[in-house]
Amino acid sequence: MPDLHDSVKETIKKEVLVVLDNLQNWWWHFKQETGIDDELGMNQYPDTAVTELFAAPPAGIFIYPDTLTALSVSLYNSAIIMLCSALVAIEQSRTSSYTEMSPIPRYHSLIQSHSASVLMAAAYQNWRHPNCGDALRTGFPIHIVSWFGISEAHRQEAQRRLEDLGLPA
Repeated sequence: MPDLHDSVKETIKKEVLVVLDNLQNWWWHFKQETGIDDELGMNQYPDTAVTELFAAPPAGIFIYPDTLTALSVSLYNSAIIMLCSALVAIEQSRTSSYTEMSPIPRYHSLIQSHSASVLMAAAYQNWRHPNCGDALRTGFPIHIVSWFGISEAHRQEAQRRLEDLGLPA
């Protein structure tokens, strides 16, 4: 992105924000249809507890009503991670300075919480139906966490999970 003019970066940023807005609109409707909670495992556990999620259903976490819902949630979260990562790249490559506060910490926070939610959905899939199609379906969202996750613990757990599923990291 450093080769792009700031006006092009601003156009890309606006388009990414439109996609984010549309995704949030979808999310609202999805929650209404499924009756799921808004948090869905985000920030429900510290990074150090990620590994324990794959052993058994942890006490006190959100358990999804079914594997399709868990997959849908993980795909939604992985889309948020990718879009926020694009916004971080745009902000980090700006050549002009501006006086407003940087949105990068907010984007990092979103990436962090949505990564946690992807891992939560993967843990649910693995607990519910280990080593089958339901668990494999979360492969794409897990890849996104392994590539774009802010937390080293999240990236490592995602890579471990991919290895467990027999998927290339």
